[in-house]
Amino acid sequence: MPKAKTSAPKTSGPEARCTDEEKRELTCPDFYINREINWLDFNARVLEEATDPRRPLLEQVKFLAIFHNNLDEFFMVRVANILHQYRNGVAATAPDGMSPARQLAEIRRRALQLLERAQDHWRKKLAPQLRERGVRLVRYKELSQKQKRILDGYFQNEIYPVLTPQAIDPAHPFPTISNISLNFLVQLKDDLGVTRFARLKCPGNLSRFVFIPRNKEAKTYASLGFSANVRDDDILLLEDVIREHLASLFPGYTVVSEGLFRITRNTDVEIEEDEADDLLEAVKDLVEQRRFGDVVRLEIAHRMPAELTAFLTRHLDVQPFQIYRIKGPQAFSDLMALYGIDRPGLKDEPHHPHTPPGLQSGELFARIARRDVFLYHPYESFTPVLDFIRAASEDPGVIAIKQTLYRVGNDSPVVRALIEARRRHKQVTAVVELKARFDEERNITWAEELEKAGVNVVYGLVGMKIHAKLC
Repeated sequence: MPKAKTSAPKTSGPEARCTDEEKRELTCPDFYINREINWLDFNARVLEEATDPRRPLLEQVKFLAIFHNNLDEFFMVRVANILHQYRNGVAATAPDGMSPARQLAEIRRRALQLLERAQDHWRKKLAPQLRERGVRLVRYKELSQKQKRILDGYFQNEIYPVLTPQAIDPAHPFPTISNISLNFLVQLKDDLGVTRFARLKCPGNLSRFVFIPRNKEAKTYASLGFSANVRDDDILLLEDVIREHLASLFPGYTVVSEGLFRITRNTDVEIEEDEADDLLEAVKDLVEQRRFGDVVRLEIAHRMPAELTAFLTRHLDVQPFQIYRIKGPQAFSDLMALYGIDRPGLKDEPHHPHTPPGLQSGELFARIARRDVFLYHPYESFTPVLDFIRAASEDPGVIAIKQTLYRVGNDSPVVRALIEARRRHKQVTAVVELKARFDEERNITWAEELEKAGVNVVYGLVGMKIHAKLC
């Protein structure tokens, strides 16, 4: 195996023009568009939706969160694969003629451009406009003394108990950092002047947003977690609350500096389906392996001190081209939660899908017996589909139901109907696609729930994914 590369990728000069033979054989690189750069162009379209001033403000937040979530998945899968090729000396080029090194360099250049646009839009336009409309994301120093006292109580009672600082020294090696989790790296100094480092993970089981009454009569905290009814509250990010209380977590030490960071790991783990005795267990193992994939990207606070950056670079074994400095909130995809705020004036008018005539009456079987019914989602309602499955689960004339499940929600009415059908002694078979990327854990849970109910669960075909996209 070639020696793994650690230096930054360098681009080569322009490729030679295609030969006549390459043109005849359709192997000319000029005929093709690079898949990764094309995907970034697609995500640029999502960003255009986020920056469209005609869109209501919370719709802009939604698209900005989608843009960042897309970018996370892109690095976890596509960039991870190219980085693996580059580090292992793979010289093969993509159909468009770009080598792994050149692709990495171009991806970084394009990603930095898009991130700069996204961060500027948030800091200079969207956040100030939201503040004007009463959705106030503030810093700790902007709070009143009364608000700070309320926040102190919330920290001591709700946040502090779930924080676990971890020292980093010869007796305590650098800990494993979870994929896309938010973490603080803290530089400390004791009374003797000895410098130490510690890592503190921001708890994922708490709301990213802390809502604090501004003009209300509240004197103590009740619940400062996420609230849909934002009328007279200030909103802080969880990490800002933790930052203001870091000193209390390290008694006997002085906090010299701190910085927020986040890593993206390689999640493109393949399942050896031909060798797996149990596909369900193999997918469970895959989900676990993702926690320990190679680091693909390191995101750090824009003003993280150089000493902290060097410490992370060394312990995470990343190169400068893998580091992205973020202006504004990290893990921006979490801001999708803000879309749950009950402010209709800051959102698009709700979409009310059309229900075709004859499907409202509930006589679905009779209608289908007369002719086929074609539903075009999301313009036509999905309710008739749910009604059809429920009716089948309850109809005494139905003896068997067969259903394919690719991605289902946390509280799926389809799954509930299938379980109800089995409770009524019908023969129920469900094909559950365990390999639906990033939904594996949820599908595993549903597969086990269905099996407990007596449903015959099939996990698909070896080497194939049961998945259809209609455009």
